Amino acid sequence: MRMDWDYGLDKWVGDYKYEWEFDDAGVDKKYYSFIWDKDVDIWLDFYKIEYEKDIFAGRIEEGLGYVWSADSGKWNLESKYEYGYDVMGFLSLYVASYWNSDGSQWVYSWKYEYVNNSKGEELNDTYLTWDSETAAWRNANMYEYSYNANGDYTLNSYFSAWDADSNVWLGDYKYVYEYDANGNRTLYQYFSGWDYYTYEWIPEFKYNYVWDDNNKRTLYESYDWKPESKLWEGQFRYEYAYDEKGNLVMESYYPEYNLQYSAWVGSTKFEFRHDEYGNRDFMLGYEWDDWKNEFKFSFNIFYYLTDIGNPALINPLPKEVLEIYPNPSDGIFNLKKQFEESTAVQIFTADGRMVYQCELPAFSNRVDLGHLKKGVYIMRLSNNNCRYSTILILR
Repeated sequence: MRMDWDYGLDKWVGDYKYEWEFDDAGVDKKYYSFIWDKDVDIWLDFYKIEYEKDIFAGRIEEGLGYVWSADSGKWNLESKYEYGYDVMGFLSLYVASYWNSDGSQWVYSWKYEYVNNSKGEELNDTYLTWDSETAAWRNANMYEYSYNANGDYTLNSYFSAWDADSNVWLGDYKYVYEYDANGNRTLYQYFSGWDYYTYEWIPEFKYNYVWDDNNKRTLYESYDWKPESKLWEGQFRYEYAYDEKGNLVMESYYPEYNLQYSAWVGSTKFEFRHDEYGNRDFMLGYEWDDWKNEFKFSFNIFYYLTDIGNPALINPLPKEVLEIYPNPSDGIFNLKKQFEESTAVQIFTADGRMVYQCELPAFSNRVDLGHLKKGVYIMRLSNNNCRYSTILILR
C-alpha cells in the first residue's frame, strides 16, 4: 500500500493498494488491487485475479481477471492468463485473452513465448499479438540472449519488428560482451540499429578493457564505428600501472587517435609514489610533446597532500593548517602549523633517497634546507599525532 501527503488538503491520500489471499497450504490464490476515492477517503475495489496452481510444483497454470462494477456491485470477468512450462519446469508460454461478453467467449489478445537453457537462463523472448481477421498469431518483437559458462551476458539483442515478406526479424539494438578467464569484462560493444538493405547490425561504439592478474584494470579504450570507412576510430584511451601492493603508480590519458600514423595522441600522464601505509607521497605530471610524440615532464608540479592512514596515528591534521610557504623557496620553509610536540623531519629526493633529517622542536615552524642542492624534494613530517608528506622546490 502507498499513500501520499496532499499539501493542498493537508492530509494523507491513497495512491495504490494490493492484497493477496492464501489457502491453508500457504499458496496465494487471489490478488486484489484498489483505488482511492478522494471524495469519501476510502479504498475501492478495482481489479482482482484468481489463480489456479499446480498443487505439486506450485506453478501458476491459469489466472482469471475481474473488474469491479460499482453499478452492479459485482465482479465482472475481463481477462484470462494461461501459463506453460518446458520439460525442465521453466516458464515457456504466457498467453492473455479477454472476455467477449457479446459472444460469451474468450478471444486471444497477446502471448509471450520463452526459450530457456538447462540452467533456466532465458535465450529467447518473443512477443506475439492475435490477428482476429486471420485468426492467427503475428510476431511483434523479440529479445535474444546468450551467456558464458559463468552466467554472464555475452549477447543482449532486441528485434523490434517482423518482416513477413522476407520472413526475418528486423533489429533495433544489440549489446555484445566478452570476458577474460577471471570474469573481468574485456569488451562492451553496442550496435545502434539495423541495415534494412543487408539485414545486418550497424555498429556504433565499443569499449575494450585489459586487466592484470590481480584484477586491476590496466587499459580502457573507446572506439566509434565509421560507416564511411567501415573502420573503428579511436576516441580515447587510458593506461594504468600498479605496484606489487596494488597501488596505482601510473595513469595516462590519450584523447585522440591519429589515423595517419595509426597511433594514439597523448594529453596527460601522472606518476604516483606511496608510503608504507599505501597513501600517496607525491604525484608528478607530464604533458604530451607533439613534436616527439611522447610524454615530457611538466614544469607545473602536481602534488598530493595526505594524512597517513596509520591506525596508530590519531588526530589527523586538517589540510588547511598544513600549508608550507614559501614554496618554491631559496632554502627557508615555514609551516603554518606549530606542533605542540617535537616533530621528525625527513627530506627525500625524487627517487626516494633520504638526504637530510632533523627534529623540529615543539612550537617551532621553520625548516632550513639551504644547504641542499636546487631541485625537487619530498618532505615528510611525523610525530605521535600525525604524518604528513608534500613536495618542496628549492630554487
